[in-house]
Amino acid sequence: MTFKQAKEQAIDHFEGKEKELLAAMDQLSGLKKKFKHTDGVLDLFKKHQRPLYSKPFIERVVPGISMQLASRDNVWWFDFNPSTSYIISYRWAAGLGWNERLPINFKENRIESSDHIFGSRVFTEFKLREGFALKLETEWMNTFPNTFYPAYPQEQSKRSWVWSSFSGIKNSFNLSKKMRGQVQILYNLYNPEKQSPYLARVNFQFGVEYALKKKQKLF
Repeated sequence: MTFKQAKEQAIDHFEGKEKELLAAMDQLSGLKKKFKHTDGVLDLFKKHQRPLYSKPFIERVVPGISMQLASRDNVWWFDFNPSTSYIISYRWAAGLGWNERLPINFKENRIESSDHIFGSRVFTEFKLREGFALKLETEWMNTFPNTFYPAYPQEQSKRSWVWSSFSGIKNSFNLSKKMRGQVQILYNLYNPEKQSPYLARVNFQFGVEYALKKKQKLF
């Protein structure tokens, strides 16, 4: 009898308010799509969404690795970029990385030491929407300057440290519950005197990121 009375009261309450009810349902559906990381329905209607505030430090740290391929004069360049980023907020992330180039001459079966580069990177990301982010990156590479551009031939001298800066788009997608794939298209913004150790202004990278989880206490 109690259930029947409650049902009748609910029907009486919404009688003549079908349009308002449908509008509220549409609003709730839209909020769920926009804020996928909220813990409860009531949190959807709060003015400020802060779904990351309750996350522990370990779950904000995202290790990953990306790779870039290029070739010149029968030599293939394999650039490996391990990195670790920290999720600052829902929109912002920042991190540190390293770049190590393995240049292999498959024709002569040897590693070309003159094409070897290495150095550190810093970067920041701004999330545009789910899966897409703007990325700004600055690196400091140890290389032989002016040896990578055919239009600027120069005898190899001493190794030196060269600055470069990149900006572009990063696209991320789920591979599993803990693994995400990512593709980056970066444009070389800062290349003074053509010393940057890359063949083109536009660079493509691909790789994976791993989501760390806090261990649950058994007791």
